[in-house]
Amino acid sequence: MRRRLPYLILSALLALAVLSGCGEAGPAEAPSPSPAPSPSPAAAAPSPTPTPFTEPLTEPGGPVWFDGKELPDGRFRRDGTDYVLLSQAAEALDTEIKISEDGTTFTMPWRRSEVILSPGRGTALYLDTERPLEAPPLLCRNGEDLLVPVRSFCEAAEIGVYDDEELGELTCTPGTGDWELKPNYNVCVMMYHGIGSAQPEANLILSPHSLEEQFRYLNEHGFTSIWFEDLWHVEDIEKPIILIFDDGWSGCYRYLYPLCEEYHIKATVALITGHIDRYGSKLTSEQLEEMRESPWLSFYSHTVTHDTLSEIPDDRIEPELRDSEQWIVRFFHREPVTLVYPTGGSTPLVQELTRRYYRFGVKMTHPDVIHQKAWTSYNTSDDPTLVYRYFVQRQTSLQHYAMWIEYPFSPKGTADPQEEPLPQSWFSG
Repeated sequence: MRRRLPYLILSALLALAVLSGCGEAGPAEAPSPSPAPSPSPAAAAPSPTPTPFTEPLTEPGGPVWFDGKELPDGRFRRDGTDYVLLSQAAEALDTEIKISEDGTTFTMPWRRSEVILSPGRGTALYLDTERPLEAPPLLCRNGEDLLVPVRSFCEAAEIGVYDDEELGELTCTPGTGDWELKPNYNVCVMMYHGIGSAQPEANLILSPHSLEEQFRYLNEHGFTSIWFEDLWHVEDIEKPIILIFDDGWSGCYRYLYPLCEEYHIKATVALITGHIDRYGSKLTSEQLEEMRESPWLSFYSHTVTHDTLSEIPDDRIEPELRDSEQWIVRFFHREPVTLVYPTGGSTPLVQELTRRYYRFGVKMTHPDVIHQKAWTSYNTSDDPTLVYRYFVQRQTSLQHYAMWIEYPFSPKGTADPQEEPLPQSWFSG
């Protein structure tokens, strides 16, 4: 036992030396904390879901024409109201729609103003006047177009509407709308008949050479050839003149049509609708099919049979006006603006019915011209159903033609019919 004690003491001393060489023993380090768990995605606030654009519920409503052009999608029906796409109506009227940045206002430039509409608003603003609509416009096509109630939209924009219930078609014609006719403007109105080669005594048939000579005069002397439907802005037109070719003779296709195209002259053919395709000397539907594409020709009514309206029984007058109007609407997809009275015959009843179906009624030569008391012209303050004309015949010289058409636009008193008397027979026919 005594031998082992020194050995044990030595071992303990060596152990203490080793421990003192490593430095002081500190307290044990705490374990590293575990990272905090990330929040679960389910805890984030949900993003709002956009409300999808809903197209209004409609059903097909049938064909519709604007100024002779058929709208591609026709019209739509909802709750008994007929609608059309505003963009398609505007395109047919040679204009376009503008949409406000917030999509709440649709504007269609029209004539000298604009039509302003909004979805859900029951009025249209035109010429600074709020005009009622039969139903509010409906937003469609993802907010980029508007469905407008066609009848009241046309009424608000002063566009005429012809409702053909038999065919289920609507025909919308700007010229037949209730637009304002500015008063006290002179307009020269001329009466022609056939064009072609004929014996000199055939005074109703004007030679193509004479017609071309007259057209050249119009262009060289500052006249503006127009139709009656252009009178909505008569105050802007320099020396307006209206050329009407009665009866629908075939020479209108052979001579008038190409001359209008060449000289850019507007002219009107007054059609006896019951004569089309029935007489070799009159226009055919095939010729009219081609002529209706011309921007220089329009077509008015000269009744169905050409019977003098002041001489037939009263119960026959309205069918003459109504049925000829219907034929023209169905063929040209435009409503005729004017009735040309056969042989100029009219009565108060004829005029009353004319106002029902047309805007203007045209007679022949004014009595003052026939009796050579004065030159006359149509003035926009006159009764629009009593429009008188100068009668251009085969024997009418260019000199007399120029006197007639210059008179309405010359200072009063500078033209005297007594200076150039004309044969009485020149004013009949």
